[in-house]
Amino acid sequence: MSWTARPTASAPTSSARPSGYDAVVLDLGLPKVDGLTVLRRWRDAGSRCPCSVLTARGSWHEKVQGIDGGADDYVAKPFRMEEVLARLRALIRRASGQVDARSCAADAIALDPRGRRVTVDGAPVQADEPRVPRARPT
Repeated sequence: MSWTARPTASAPTSSARPSGYDAVVLDLGLPKVDGLTVLRRWRDAGSRCPCSVLTARGSWHEKVQGIDGGADDYVAKPFRMEEVLARLRALIRRASGQVDARSCAADAIALDPRGRRVTVDGAPVQADEPRVPRARPT
């Protein structure tokens, strides 16, 4: 998983919606425009990019406003980074149509990130025995 840090509200009229991202982590306390306003603009513009709000605003009514305002998830500070990352993985999984947290597959290759296992045609692959032919340089 790679990460990009990018300010989203550099001007009060900022309404550019996220594109090319698997998910967005949005702070509601942005310097010029409230993050909830930015999120509503994204949703009004048709953005379906999963969005997790990460903020110091932690009362129940603020959480409800955030989720009703278009957030897919809402995490209040203080938080554990492991929890935030797990929530992001879940958002991305659901957005891509994958419901099983344990594995993903492409053709005969399956990856189980929680179990730290790889299989090819159902047979486990050991780290010291390559089972998939490597592409040869052209």
